[in-house]
Amino acid sequence: MARERPGAGDAVRRIVVLGSALSVHQEILNRIGSAGRGPVALVDGIAAAAPEPVRSLKEIARQAVQEAERQAIREILDRVHWNRAKAARLLQINYKTLLSKMVQCGLVTREEEALEQVAS
Repeated sequence: MARERPGAGDAVRRIVVLGSALSVHQEILNRIGSAGRGPVALVDGIAAAAPEPVRSLKEIARQAVQEAERQAIREILDRVHWNRAKAARLLQINYKTLLSKMVQCGLVTREEEALEQVAS
């Protein structure tokens, strides 16, 4: 079974995840260029596409989700003055899940930040 080329829906999803049509365009040109045709100039001569390792859409999406969660958690924590129990209720997640996500995202309490600064 032959693999179909990405359609407009795939391009739209990539634009949403990557943030701009230009970055999707660059990625497409990079893939074309890495197929043995060498670097390809961008439309209107903006820049030449250098062969770069292309991350999978799944990896890009995972990183975007993690960053969005980090920002949402940080905003809620700031809003409730770092009361983690209130934050968990507002985010509608389990308290332990919040603590786990805080560690994954590199968020620490203000007291922990102060201790880190004193130790530095």
